[in-house]
Amino acid sequence: VNAEVSGQVSSQEEKKEDPNQEKESDNDSNPPMKKDKRFEKYFKMRNVGLPDGAIKNAMTRDEVDPSILELDWNKNYEEQTAKPEDTAGNKNGGPSMKEDERFKKYWKMKGVGLPDGAIKNAMTRDEVDPSILDLDWDKNYEAQTQV
Repeated sequence: VNAEVSGQVSSQEEKKEDPNQEKESDNDSNPPMKKDKRFEKYFKMRNVGLPDGAIKNAMTRDEVDPSILELDWNKNYEEQTAKPEDTAGNKNGGPSMKEDERFKKYWKMKGVGLPDGAIKNAMTRDEVDPSILDLDWDKNYEAQTQV
């Protein structure tokens, strides 16, 4: 009889836990950055006291934008980075400059902290107009250069 009773109790406890698990999975679609699987590794690095420079190097190595270190880790990444002008800036349907294959290399240089002069020298060497370094990297290049 005790085995039956304890079996009933444990099955009732499991039923109580299921709704909580569903709630957690709902939150998984919109987690704060510190629990987001894409960024939790960098949050842990910061929590153990690694300098931001070391974390930024790891992010650059992993091809993650190091500027996210400045965001609020208790809020969702998409909510913090969504901009109403994104659609206007990319009205030609192209990628933002930092995602554009033509300029991605220079965005990485900027991300690791190279001086603008060094980046402009590399652009000149590659026959790319160095004045684009002053444009908004979150917007499409063509949308910004149309007159």
